[in-house]
Amino acid sequence: MINNIIFDIGGVILHWDINEMINYFVSDEEDKKFIYNKIFDTEEWVGGLLDKGSISQYDFIKIIQEKTDHKKDNLVETFILNYYKMYHVKDDVIDIMKLLKERGYKVYVLSNINDYTEEKINAKNFLDIIDGYVLSYQVHEIKPDEHIYKILIDKYNLNPKESLFIDDVLENIIAANKLGINGRTVEKNSTEDILNILKEYKVI
Repeated sequence: MINNIIFDIGGVILHWDINEMINYFVSDEEDKKFIYNKIFDTEEWVGGLLDKGSISQYDFIKIIQEKTDHKKDNLVETFILNYYKMYHVKDDVIDIMKLLKERGYKVYVLSNINDYTEEKINAKNFLDIIDGYVLSYQVHEIKPDEHIYKILIDKYNLNPKESLFIDDVLENIIAANKLGINGRTVEKNSTEDILNILKEYKVI
């Protein structure tokens, strides 16, 4: 029996798409490739240093500018300081979370997220209505490392077998499943697929 529903933020509560962001900020194909290869496909981004709270936005800018020999400093700074402003919270998903609360379920959030994105999206607007949350930058751990899942489980005394995790990244679901938490990958930015998994587990 499912009693706890755990939501990811990016791609679940929050609409976000790397290609949409890149296309919004630049039109030149060379610049698009530069952003993808030199910003998103880096050990700092992929390794989650921003989401772990290990480095700041400005640290990241400096690192990328130095790694790229300062060839496109203005592009690097402008993009890193502004890319996340395209994110927007999906109100229909917030409505689902509220409905689950009304039906007696406990609702939690477990997310890889940095401090400036949390502030930009006014995350407190939905974090304040749920039963608890663990954010990566606050605990300096990121999914799919099992430690961040255990932090959530221990903090709120959750029974993994009674918990359903909703995330759009396969590796994150696999890690959760290994700890006994239910769930499968949902399609990124798809409210319909969130409803589908809730129906699969007879939550709604």
